[in-house]
Amino acid sequence: MDLTGATIVAKALKQQGTQRCYGICGIPVIDLGYCIQGEGIEYYGFRNEQAASYAAGADGFMSKRPGICMSVSGPGMTNCISGLANAWANKWPMILIGGAHDTNQDGTGGFQECDQLVASLPFVKYYVKVSSVERIPFYIAKAFRESMYGTPGPVYLDFPGDILVKKANEDSIKWFDYVEDIPKTLADPTCISKAFDVLKNAKNPLVIVGKGVAYADASDEMREFIEETKLP
Repeated sequence: MDLTGATIVAKALKQQGTQRCYGICGIPVIDLGYCIQGEGIEYYGFRNEQAASYAAGADGFMSKRPGICMSVSGPGMTNCISGLANAWANKWPMILIGGAHDTNQDGTGGFQECDQLVASLPFVKYYVKVSSVERIPFYIAKAFRESMYGTPGPVYLDFPGDILVKKANEDSIKWFDYVEDIPKTLADPTCISKAFDVLKNAKNPLVIVGKGVAYADASDEMREFIEETKLP
């Protein structure tokens, strides 16, 4: 059975556990919007791509898995730059899927042609122009891993229009496993004990709480620690 690039993108997103997508449908991602909904992924249409990109970043912050944003080419994609910058600054996992002009139109003034890779560069951990329909699941899985692991952050996937409509036989497509959530670590009890002794004996102790507490879902534990130790 032959599948279009848009269908493969939607199936690969679903395979990675995607539940929601934010964006604006238009050339060349109209079919992608239909395919995403066909896979049971909720699609939230916005009036401006900037708002959609902010929503995707917030989704990533809340869910701890990349929030997905979809945009049309050119000015649609560049409207998402603020959302990428926001996710970059806040270390939120997010994936922007940007439609682009056809690959054979590079440098010819294709529809809303823009160097979208360069535009995204300052605010992403990873970016790529997808050039193979069969390798779409690989790029989707890699985007999830890059966005989540290490320091979380945004990723940009550039999808030319011809890649989204091109077909590939399902047997030629390699699907990738679900990218697992980031494993939680357990600190060395000895080190924790030493740190507690240092705090206990300090003359002017001060606790500075960073975003790691939120990422670790440890707000209750941190509150209990502060209340019991009476540290400022």
